[in-house]
Amino acid sequence: MHLRHTIPLAALLVFLSASALAETFTAQRAAIWRGYGKTAAPMQLCINGTCQTIDNIGPIVTDQSQPYYLDLDTLSKIEVTPAPARIDTLDATTNALQPGLYASDASAIRYRGSWVHQHREGPSDGEIHSAFDAGSDLSFVFEGAGLEVGLVHYDDRRTAKLCVDEACQTINLYSPRLDWQQPLLVFGLKSGRHTASMRLLAGKGMDLDWIRVLPAPEPMRPGHYQPNDKRITTTNNWKNFASTAPRASFAFDFEGHGALLDFTTDADAGEITLCLDGACHTEDLFTLKPGTRQLTLETRSAGLHHVIVHKGLSRRLALPNITIR
Repeated sequence: MHLRHTIPLAALLVFLSASALAETFTAQRAAIWRGYGKTAAPMQLCINGTCQTIDNIGPIVTDQSQPYYLDLDTLSKIEVTPAPARIDTLDATTNALQPGLYASDASAIRYRGSWVHQHREGPSDGEIHSAFDAGSDLSFVFEGAGLEVGLVHYDDRRTAKLCVDEACQTINLYSPRLDWQQPLLVFGLKSGRHTASMRLLAGKGMDLDWIRVLPAPEPMRPGHYQPNDKRITTTNNWKNFASTAPRASFAFDFEGHGALLDFTTDADAGEITLCLDGACHTEDLFTLKPGTRQLTLETRSAGLHHVIVHKGLSRRLALPNITIR
């Protein structure tokens, strides 16, 4: 049903209900109320024929609802209609994300279920996609050799499942405090085309802040490498070659028979998870007095190998000096 209004200068408050999912009116000022809930859906807002999609329009108005304000220079024709349906399938013709950084509204990302597109402080670019119903998922295709996904951790979050091709892992999204911009690094993939998906398993929500597609890194070869070497890939929460973030990771590839990692040890250091070609174990770098500790990674062949290190229970982790043998 289309309803037409002509209101020259007065403010117009528009509620979209289940029986009136489209509005056409003429106004200079308007507030379109945005509700949250299972009935909320993206809507297309057109002003004098120029259109954009706005999220969270629906008949449910809660204490989290927010108005979408319009304050126009002149009297304008305004249309609000259901947004075109998104395609939620991936196939061989799907556009792939190339190496680079992408916000959560990238057109190549397919969302299914109850997702809300929010603009607020906290996310890296001031906007984020959030799902609040178990089973909601997202998927995308990318061309590269690694992936970084920006997440949110909070006390009402629990678990999600991240899959790249056929390899899946369960992600713990819980934190006793609200932690924005938390990266998850997937490294060591064969360079090429991959399909990724993330699904909410348990808890009250799951969020996507950004996606970073990583190209195939140049491998380290026998020799010595400093922490500032560009062949070391880090998540986005490192400064001056160290990180105090709750979840930080770094990774590198090497060609050789093994690697020696010289870490700084002190009272701020702690547990790390060290993975070589997918086989992981835990090491503890805590010491009362400052020092160093060398960790050895042995391989059975001199081929290409992948190393990824995750910061665990510690205040700070510094990048090590690396020797390839």
